[in-house]
Amino acid sequence: MIIIKALKIEAKTKNGEYGSFQEFKQGLNIIAANNSSGKSTLLQSILYSLGLEELLGGRNEKAMQSVLKDFIEIGNEMIRVNESTVFCELSNGQETITLKRHIISQNKSNKLISVFNGSLLLQEDGRADFDERLMYVHDAGSAMDVNFGFHMFLENFLGWQVPEVHSTVDDSEKKLYLQTIFASFIIEQKKGWSNFLATIPYFGIKSVEARVIEFILKLDSFQIENKKAKLKQNEKDLETKWFLNWEIFKSLINRGSISSTSIQDTPHDIKSSEQVTLYYPTPDENIEFTEYLKRLLEKYNEIKDIDVKTSGNLTNQRQNELSILTEKLNRSIFASDQLNLEIFNERKKLELLKNQLLQIENDLSKNESVAKISRLGGIVSLDIAKGICATCHQAVSDSLLPQDLLQKPMLIEDNIEYLKSQRQMVNAFIKSNRDYLLDIEDKNTKFLGQISDLRSEIKSIKKELITDDRIPSVSQIETRLELRKQLEFYYKLKAEIDQQIERIMEIGAEWTDTRRQLKDLPKNSFSVEDEKKLDFLTAEVKRLLNKYNYSSKPTNEVKISRDKFIPTINNYNIAFDSSASDLIRSIWAYTCALYSTSEKFNGNHPKLLIFDEPGQHSMSDKDLEIFFKELATYKCQTIVAASFNNDENIFKSTTLGLRYNLITFDGKLIKKLNGDQSSAVA
Repeated sequence: MIIIKALKIEAKTKNGEYGSFQEFKQGLNIIAANNSSGKSTLLQSILYSLGLEELLGGRNEKAMQSVLKDFIEIGNEMIRVNESTVFCELSNGQETITLKRHIISQNKSNKLISVFNGSLLLQEDGRADFDERLMYVHDAGSAMDVNFGFHMFLENFLGWQVPEVHSTVDDSEKKLYLQTIFASFIIEQKKGWSNFLATIPYFGIKSVEARVIEFILKLDSFQIENKKAKLKQNEKDLETKWFLNWEIFKSLINRGSISSTSIQDTPHDIKSSEQVTLYYPTPDENIEFTEYLKRLLEKYNEIKDIDVKTSGNLTNQRQNELSILTEKLNRSIFASDQLNLEIFNERKKLELLKNQLLQIENDLSKNESVAKISRLGGIVSLDIAKGICATCHQAVSDSLLPQDLLQKPMLIEDNIEYLKSQRQMVNAFIKSNRDYLLDIEDKNTKFLGQISDLRSEIKSIKKELITDDRIPSVSQIETRLELRKQLEFYYKLKAEIDQQIERIMEIGAEWTDTRRQLKDLPKNSFSVEDEKKLDFLTAEVKRLLNKYNYSSKPTNEVKISRDKFIPTINNYNIAFDSSASDLIRSIWAYTCALYSTSEKFNGNHPKLLIFDEPGQHSMSDKDLEIFFKELATYKCQTIVAASFNNDENIFKSTTLGLRYNLITFDGKLIKKLNGDQSSAVA
């Protein structure tokens, strides 16, 4: 929840300080004053302090009234505003904070917001010192930066978990910005009464109205739609992954002149590897691959045990060859061991470089955020920051380095440039390390192959040296060697093919499961609980339309659309076919019904309603009376600014019997500051 507790406006001029101080209460707050006296300025200042002025149709000071950025009119005199600031104290029901944001300033950007951890305006916690955090809005990262992004801070302060939604441009995910959500319970004077959710700023969010209502009411349909979108994307990704792995599979079987029709190029479920049949084609028949391997092995076993014998005159030659090969094997083993040690060291070095790069990236991000705060004017004005001791007022250095040294600590901009150069250098080291690692791993692979061949050759010579004089034919030896090579090749290839089949089976199983999950999702995306909420919202809208005397269309025909979640009749927005005054009544009804529905079903509504001049288009006094009576029953904070046709009698009759906090001011809102508070409990 959010409770606006107090607001202070300060405007510095050559004639002194002007401004206003107003206190708000829980429950119904009525800002009653004549037209053009500053009611809207007061409400706009609340939005501005929260970084939500885009609901007013602009951003930063452009959205604010001229009295806060140009001139203050006092009688016939126009007094130029040199600097203006708004303070807003608010609570989430557990803790209180105070916000400070400049509208115009000589040295501070109005994108900067100071957050004080306590009751700075009302002094309810009796403290004099408040921790200050500097944050920013309306700049990249303000909705995501957990350290300095104000809207990210405000989201956490409200206890919200604002979801990711889809973009209208490329269907990528982006944040459902707070500005869009607040438009559902804050109705400003100019555009707010033209349609439902009329002030939602454009952020390129797909079906933004629906996403806002889903969040406010905590509908399962958002999760269902989001899950559906993710499952469909996962389905596409798996189809691509399947095709790429199928191509690898085809490449493997082609390498061995093997064929298979068991796996297609599009995903399907393969429950067991036994479903995949491989064939080895021969001139006479297609032999099942495992059978072909079995026949090769039997053929090899028939000749592999025939002893290879050497004649006596070859013994010395073989022994010399054995000595040379043994020496070569030892050198290769030593070289491989050295390479393995070097590979281990290089991998550790690569890991350290990656950790160093991560640290640099973190430091760079923090420094860039601090630099951004500094550029926006967020420099804490302390004596120590100016090099002056707070106790003795003598000059002090801002460095712990010896004072006789000429070195100076780096400025934040220099630090950023240094970190960027460090990042570039470490990236270069990582690339060089990776290239070198690949090179020595390739060398080691070759040494390992050489070691295997040498061992095989040495084994053959040793066997020759211990055999008798019976010598097999050359063709037998060649056949045995060829069969052994074929067996080694096909067994290795079979292991690779089996591994690839396992990968494809895993993809197929995930694809099948994804399709099942899609099928199991509700077709209309609404859970049983969603239907209860929407039924209640529909009934509440109808109740309030009747209560507010809506008459343009039969209210029993009103439904809540299942796409944008707004009131419709015959699938058309009721705003299109309502009179001007009935459009206002329908916005009253819908805005209040959203709160009531969220309250009943524990939704995300922050329990705040703001209406600026709800008596648009000459609404009758009786209708306003009914509206105020409805608002007075709510267990939330409601702030309503109204002129009551500049008639005090209308105000009294409209609010008769209600308990409310009255905020009023004689003349203009902005006047010379004297510390008086102009709010009273009626």
